[in-house]
Amino acid sequence: MGSAHESSAVIHNAETSEMAFRIIHAVVFLFAIFASKFIGDKILSGKIQNQGAIAQTPFMRYRTSIIVRLALLDGATLFGAVIFMQASLSGASDTTYYLHLLPLLILLLSAKSFYPTDFKLAELARAFNTD
Repeated sequence: MGSAHESSAVIHNAETSEMAFRIIHAVVFLFAIFASKFIGDKILSGKIQNQGAIAQTPFMRYRTSIIVRLALLDGATLFGAVIFMQASLSGASDTTYYLHLLPLLILLLSAKSFYPTDFKLAELARAFNTD
């Protein structure tokens, strides 16, 4: 049978791995925010182009940049949701696990801000001198 020392070591290892996942999620989330902005701006400016497209219009670049930005944020969101679900299934009572749902809020706000309204499309057309 296991001693009290062995069981405390198992609990310590579980707490250490939980903390490691929390730190990794924070790093992935921050990377996703900065990478989505950087790559999305590169696509929008035309420095990164889709090899399959014959002629990329500004609207196609705008659409592609939004898809890439939201896809990168979606990865961090799913990772946070998995950590949150694992914590709730294991019976963790620490309320800081709700912070892992923050990427979901950022993703939803980003999707709302990227929604192509008439004003945004007219602004995009003016910026690229398209009629």
